[in-house]
Parts: sequence; C-alpha cells; structure tokens
Amino acid sequence: MFFIPVGLDETRISRLPIVSIAILALNVAVFAGMALAGGGDEVEGRFREVVEYWRDRPWLELPEELTERFGLDREELARATGTRLPAAAPDGAAAQQETLDALAAELVAAVDDLPARRWSLVPARGLLQPGWITHQFLHGGFGHLLGNMLVFFLVVGPFLEDAWGRTFFAAFYLAGGVLAGAAQALPMGDSQIGILGASGAISACLGAFALRLAHRRVRIFYWVFFFFRGTFFVPAWLYAFFGLGLDLLNLQASGTEGGVAYAAHVGGFLFGLGAVLAIRATRLEDRI
Repeated sequence: MFFIPVGLDETRISRLPIVSIAILALNVAVFAGMALAGGGDEVEGRFREVVEYWRDRPWLELPEELTERFGLDREELARATGTRLPAAAPDGAAAQQETLDALAAELVAAVDDLPARRWSLVPARGLLQPGWITHQFLHGGFGHLLGNMLVFFLVVGPFLEDAWGRTFFAAFYLAGGVLAGAAQALPMGDSQIGILGASGAISACLGAFALRLAHRRVRIFYWVFFFFRGTFFVPAWLYAFFGLGLDLLNLQASGTEGGVAYAAHVGGFLFGLGAVLAIRATRLEDRI
C-alpha cells in the first residue's frame, strides 16, 4: 500500500525554480559522493575486531566512548554475543584493557572519518560547527533521500520559491534547517549522536506551505494491493497539518532519542508557520 505526494492541483509557476533545482541537485550529488567515498567496510572491520577481542576477554570494561557513540555496554554486548560475564578479571588484565582501549579508539577514528559523521550536526560539538548547515544536505539512505526530495520538489519548494522569490526562499530554507536542527540538538545536551537530513528544512517549508498555499490541493498517488491505483486530492493545509500531527505523536512516544529527528520536524514546521505570520504582518511579501 503506497500513498505518495506527486504535485499540486495547478502546477503552473511563473519562474524557473532555480534554487529548488539547486537544492535537489546538491542533495543528490552529496548522497552520490558519500556512497562513492565508502569507508563503511573499514568501520565494520574495526567494529568486528573490537567485539571479537572483548568476547575472548569478557572481563574487560568497554570504553565509555563506545557507550556514548553506539549505546554499547558490557551487559548489552554479552547478550548480543551470548557471552557469560565472569565474576572477576584474571592477572594481566590491565595490559589487555589497554589493547581494547586502543582498538576502540581506532574504531571511533574510523567512524569520524566517514563523511556522514564529519558533516552531520553533533550536539557535543557545540555552536561553532559547520554541521548546522551541512547536515541539511546529508541523508542516511536512498529511501531517506527519495522521500524528502519528493515532498520538497513536487509539493513545496518550487511553489514557495515562486511566491517569495529566489533569494528570500534560499535564506528561508537554510534558516529553517538551522532552527529545526537546534530544536533537535539542544534537548540532546552533549550527545555524540549525529543529526543529518533535509527533513527539518523541508518541514519548515511545509509549515509555510500550510498557510501561504492553504488554498491549493495536494495530489496523492495511491497503489493498494498492486491492483487498485489512482490519485486523489487533499487540501494543502490538511496534508501539512496531518504530517505535523504524526510528528507530534511520534515525538511524544520516542522523544529525541529515536532514529528519526521528530523534534526537528516539529521545530521546522513551527518556524515555517511563524515565518508566514510575520511576513503577513509586515507585508514583506509585497516588497520582495
């Protein structure tokens, strides 16, 4: 069963959406570049080396950084590998602990060399990091990229750019991504978990879309049980606020610790709503 947004009821725009095309192209190019860069095999090998070394010496303590980065501790690793934890460490364990610590450091270094890690938004890195901007153009997989770009390019991007102009829309998109990233990162404290994806910036576009283009209708393609397929229309405001409702429910259920940045979605959406209200109050759109 599939429900995919494929455009608006009236897709005519008055100008070529250069900024939207550039954002789409940059996201695709970055994803392709990350795939070509590789590095995953080395990380997998380093990880396997750490696990195998510890499994043969289960009296050793896992370095704290492994717990912070990967959520691994002795009990969790023992359950995953079927290893029985000993009551005490034998003689000579200090040297073995140093070896395990060195292997763990090599694993962390290999992870930090991955482009996705290097350019993601990591709360522990603080305010002065390029990740505030660069995380908006990274994706964790093809499905993540495809879902974001379908909504951005077919539903919101070109139409907001047409309404607001290229310069203002580009600034809005980047600002929305930064504010959405902050909504996700700040509650996480000094977490080492990286945040990546265009979802926050696109949620800001959806928030603006819900008010600025509320009169439009989103065309939804459906395919049910591989036999029934077609399209139907949903009011733009309903489409956008339905997505916000789902994000709020998921945020309440998982907080900021899940695998999806729901706080960024909600924060971005609220920023988009606020931006449109401010633009209306100041009549800024008339001037730009």
